[in-house]
Parts: sequence; C-alpha cells; structure tokens
Amino acid sequence: MSMLDSVMWVEPTKIKVKEGMDRYRTDLGDVQALADSFKKVKQILPGLVNREYELIDGGRRLAAAMLAGHKFKCIFEDIADPYEMRMLELEANLHRKDYTPAEEALAIRDLHMLKQNLYGKSTSGSQQGHTVEDTAKLIGKSRGSVYNAIEMAEMIDAFPQLKSAKKKGDIKKAAAGLMKLSQALIGMKAHSDAVSSNSNTYNLINADAIQHMKTIKDNSVHILLTDPIYGIDADVNCMTTGGQTGGDLTGSGYKISDTKQSAFYYYKTLAKESIRFCTDDAHGYCFVGPEHYYIIRRIFLKSGWRVHVKPLIWIKRETGQCNVPTAWPASCYEMLLYMRRDNSKLVKEGMPDWIECPPVDPSKKLHPYEKPVALLSNLLSRVALPGQTMYDPFMGSGSSIEAGYLSKLFTIGCELDTAAYAMAMSRVAHLTIKK
Repeated sequence: MSMLDSVMWVEPTKIKVKEGMDRYRTDLGDVQALADSFKKVKQILPGLVNREYELIDGGRRLAAAMLAGHKFKCIFEDIADPYEMRMLELEANLHRKDYTPAEEALAIRDLHMLKQNLYGKSTSGSQQGHTVEDTAKLIGKSRGSVYNAIEMAEMIDAFPQLKSAKKKGDIKKAAAGLMKLSQALIGMKAHSDAVSSNSNTYNLINADAIQHMKTIKDNSVHILLTDPIYGIDADVNCMTTGGQTGGDLTGSGYKISDTKQSAFYYYKTLAKESIRFCTDDAHGYCFVGPEHYYIIRRIFLKSGWRVHVKPLIWIKRETGQCNVPTAWPASCYEMLLYMRRDNSKLVKEGMPDWIECPPVDPSKKLHPYEKPVALLSNLLSRVALPGQTMYDPFMGSGSSIEAGYLSKLFTIGCELDTAAYAMAMSRVAHLTIKK
C-alpha cells in the first residue's frame, strides 16, 4: 500500500501551509475543546495533505492536534498545483453539510448518554461520573446549550415531525403547540367519555366555601375562577332599576352582606388554600372591587401566586350606573385579578387585558352578581385545556360552571346559599339534558 492510498499519523509540526495559500477559515472556534476530545477519543476525521505535507483541508483539526500534543491523522492526495489545492479546500468547506437543529440536538443528547453509559452518571456530592459540564467541554458549548439540546431531543422523540424544523426556536414553538394539542385531545376524550357514560363532569356542593376549600386535594385544580363578595357594601349602596338601594338587588330573592371584613376574610383564606390545592402550572381569576385591587393583589402575592401588576378589565356597557350622576362618572366596567403559578403558560397568547361583553339582562339574572357565561368562557379560553379541573368556591348560580362545561372542563363548585345552589344545579342539569 503506497503512502497516497493510506491514512497516516504524522507529527503536526511537519504539516505546513503552502506559501500564498492562507486559509479561508480564520475563526477556528473552541480549539481547546476539540483538543480535549482528541485526548479522550483521538482524532476521528482525517485531514487532507499533499505529498509535500502541505495542508489542503483540516486546519482546525491540525491546530487541535498540536495543542493536544498528538499526531495528526491525515490522508495524502497527490496534488501540488495551488489552484487545485484551493479548489479542494473550498469544496470541502462549502459542501460540508452542517447538522440541522434537530440532528444537532439528537447528536448532543446521544453523545451525552453514551458518555454516561461509559463513565456512569454523576450524582450529587460525587466526583465521579459524566456530567453535562463534561459534555459541554467536550463539544465546546455552554452547559445551558447542552441542557437545551437534551430537552429539544426529548421534544423530537415525542413529536418526530419536528425533525424538519429549520431553526431551534421553531422546534420549541412547534413542540409547545403540539403538546397543547395532544393534551387537548386527551382531555376532550376524557370529558366526552364521562358525558357519554352519563358520569357527571361537575361536582356541586351546598356548603360554606371556607370549610369546603380545605377539603380540596393538594395539586388537584388547574384553574381557579371565582367571584367572591367585593367588600364595598354593594348591598347598601347599589341602586336598583326601581331607584331603591340595599336588600334584594335584582328581584331574584337574595340578600347578601358585602362587608369589607367578611370579604377580606374570604380573600385571605382563598389565597392561602388555593396555593395548596392548585397545580404548579395553574391559572387563576378572581373578581375584585377596584377599591381594594392592590391590597388583594398583595394578599395573593404573599401566598405564592404570581399576580399580574394590572387588573383585567371587563367592559360591561357604554353607559353605566351611578348613585350621584351629578358628581361622578357612571360605572361601566369591573376588575379582576389574573394570577398564575410558576410553570403555567397561556393557551392563547397575546390576548388583550380587557374584554367587552354585555352584562346579563336584569330580567334573566339568577343571582344579583351573576357574570355572563360569554365573559367567563373568554377567560377560560385563554388558559384552559379540555379535561382540566376548574374550581369556583363562590359559584353563586353557576354561570362559571356552565362556562367550564362548555369548555369541556371537569368542574367543582361550592355555594353556601341554598337557593343559589339550587339554581346552579338546575342550570347544569339543563346543559346535560342537551348533550
């Protein structure tokens, strides 16, 4: 076998760059990482030199071999003409295909796993085993990029269609969308199966919310949607269509005490209990009076929720109600807190922080503070996936339960007032009859 036919190992100092043939590739990247790799597994891909030991291709590998103190693996090509040598150099670099983002992620993950199989996994407090840091040094990347690659590889395993993505960001975005779709399909089937088998997708309880919240299992609720009393003496100050204040506000038969003391007791208990029974990717909505928005926001922040600095606004109408129209503007909107747990993500991104929706027609109201189903459905569409569990400890006549049912959620509702509870039961019974 002649020298020109074989792979040879030569001293890197013997290799030279032909005069006037400076290399096109000037940025050699992290040569130290490649040198470290040579020390562990030797040089895998040979360079290309001519019979005069002049370099044609493999400048980075040559630099790494010199740094590592290793011989240079190369193939000899019987070329001396500088034009042919330059053409080969350009061909080798221009036609060398880089990994696609998916190929790179899978390769890094598999390399990391192979190294762990060879050297063992590193455990806390141990100096032995192969770590992510070891893989990062080996390939000349940051620890964070290796973690991202491993995570991306898992996404590609779950959704092989991601292999065709052109950018790393596209893989993550597409994976998030596919994950939501997958979860939605599973949840829809679970909800549909429950309905088909005549199993209730709702659980309504006639009880004190303070006591009932304590019975909810830890990490069992995905969405908190509720409308407690505001603590603004609405039962005294609100004016009815007949010009009267206090007592029965709608003709629906309810009389509700809306004191600040009671409201804050409910909010504090709700904040404390909800952080326990909600999952770490849960979302929450809580209607509040504007007078107390920032105080109540601090209550939920203190309990561990992440609460949006600004309220969501429900725009009810163009013209509103005011007890002293000669002095103050009419009330046309209400506020609510939006809160989330650490691992939550919105289902619909970029939605505005206001919703325009007419209130329930007074003649059709079942409860004095009833919120329209369309409004609550809009809120749920932003955060909910079918099959998740929603809880409303102050459900009133059950408009939130109806919105949850229409969103294919499993719902839990609690209401102390027996008449309101009966209305809620009647409401969902009509829904299930229509199924």
